Amino acid sequence: MIRRMKCKNLCERPQYEPKGFLAEVAQERRREARVSMPLFLEEVPYSRMSLPPIVPVEVEGTEVAALIHTASHISLISSALVQQLGVKQDVLPDTSVPPSPLAACSGTPWLVEGKMRYVELSLRGSKHVTQLHVARDLPTDLVLGVDFLRKARVHVSFPESAITLPSGGTQETKVAFLTTKEMTQHHRRTTNAAAATTTTTTNNWAARSYSSNY
Repeated sequence: MIRRMKCKNLCERPQYEPKGFLAEVAQERRREARVSMPLFLEEVPYSRMSLPPIVPVEVEGTEVAALIHTASHISLISSALVQQLGVKQDVLPDTSVPPSPLAACSGTPWLVEGKMRYVELSLRGSKHVTQLHVARDLPTDLVLGVDFLRKARVHVSFPESAITLPSGGTQETKVAFLTTKEMTQHHRRTTNAAAATTTTTTNNWAARSYSSNY
């Protein structure tokens, strides 16, 4: 009986209501909008959000990966790709680069070693001639900056994960962004091709050295 009375007294106690500043804080918390994180992550997959816009581009008959870089005012080609394609003789010893309006916030600039003019690029059959600056340590084989994107009238669409550009008349060419799997496969092909090029160059040098001794 005593236990029932104690329980009854505890249950009948008035609940604590915050007052003053605490009451205002409690009201603000009730007004805050609640976001369903699982629903948000389902609507926008993280893998797609984190992948940069990289597209396949054909240069000198070789398919390479090109980063669509709307914050770079110039387009660049890696010195490793220049060596792989065997077009080092076409590189002009001009390391001058036009000033960028984002120079103060664009980070460390790439080390430009030269310049190539009249380089033909093919994007799914849509051919364009452009100028490329040769640089080291690029994130991809090519970096297509604003100079090329504006001239080729490239439209970047993140909802479609693709770029579109006119290819004559009313026709348009759509080039999809490379997926993570495609980037991995491309990296393997590039690594194997670079290794084969290095081996061939070494063998040719050894053959010339051997012939010069006799």
